[in-house]
Amino acid sequence: MTTEISDFRLQLTYITDVPNKFEDGMIGVCQSKKWGYFNSEGKVAIPIKYDKVIYFDGGFGAAEIDGKWLILDKKGTEYPVNLAGINYINHFTESLAPFTMEDKKMGFLDEKGQVAIEAKFTALGFFSDGLAWREIFLIKLVLSIKRRMDY
Repeated sequence: MTTEISDFRLQLTYITDVPNKFEDGMIGVCQSKKWGYFNSEGKVAIPIKYDKVIYFDGGFGAAEIDGKWLILDKKGTEYPVNLAGINYINHFTESLAPFTMEDKKMGFLDEKGQVAIEAKFTALGFFSDGLAWREIFLIKLVLSIKRRMDY
């Protein structure tokens, strides 16, 4: 693939240190310690300016810049996550992304960066067919956590 920039590296998978695959036609790319996204044509789709990026899924990704988290759409529109104490945002499934607070509690954000499910769980799974699992007190419970319901 011919790319629009040179001297870059691709985002690696979390466990295997091999280049991540294109998700939604996007892949994280790093140049000079800053991150952005290539599209499947090798062009910079979202500027290389972020400190950290999370891969795209369902049309949305997440990025961190200067200690602040953002939700990104494929056009590069930034939706700030205005939540103090957020530590990490994972990838989206079914328009929701799990997030972790500094106190290790987890919840879900929507595609605009708003809290959809409050951070009060010790572990969460990804949504599939409208369901996600949660873990509280190290006991796994499969729950029918429905979107935007208050548990």
